[in-house]
Amino acid sequence: MCLMVDEEHMSSVMDWKKEGAPLPFVKAGDVTLGKRSLSYSGVFKVAIASLFTRLYMAQIEGYETADLVPNDDIVWDVKRGTA
Repeated sequence: MCLMVDEEHMSSVMDWKKEGAPLPFVKAGDVTLGKRSLSYSGVFKVAIASLFTRLYMAQIEGYETADLVPNDDIVWDVKRGTA
């Protein structure tokens, strides 16, 4: 995984207390993108709170990244049941 941050992600951190705002997130990129055909775009949004507690652990446990990616453009977060 490669973690990326841009203006959209910074806004999610700065505005997270506003009503209707998404959870603070970063974008995770699959490092195998370009080396093999993926069943998804190769990137997805991950809640910062779930990065090390769930995403990192899932990677260590051997889960395929494609199996973790949500179907929609939602923030991957275990606490809200979107992963």
